[in-house]
Amino acid sequence: MIVFLVVIIVIAAIAAAWMLIAGAVPGEAERRASDEEQMKACSRMHEKQMKKRK
Repeated sequence: MIVFLVVIIVIAAIAAAWMLIAGAVPGEAERRASDEEQMKACSRMHEKQMKKRK
């Protein structure tokens, strides 16, 4: 259970940093779109891992 919480916190921190970086760089819509795709891919992978644990 503790490991589960740590994983969520780490992912949330990475996502927040990613958004800050993407927002801090102006005029990079393409890069932002690719970041969103990576985020979706990461969340899909994470969901698969969570299903395996259950």
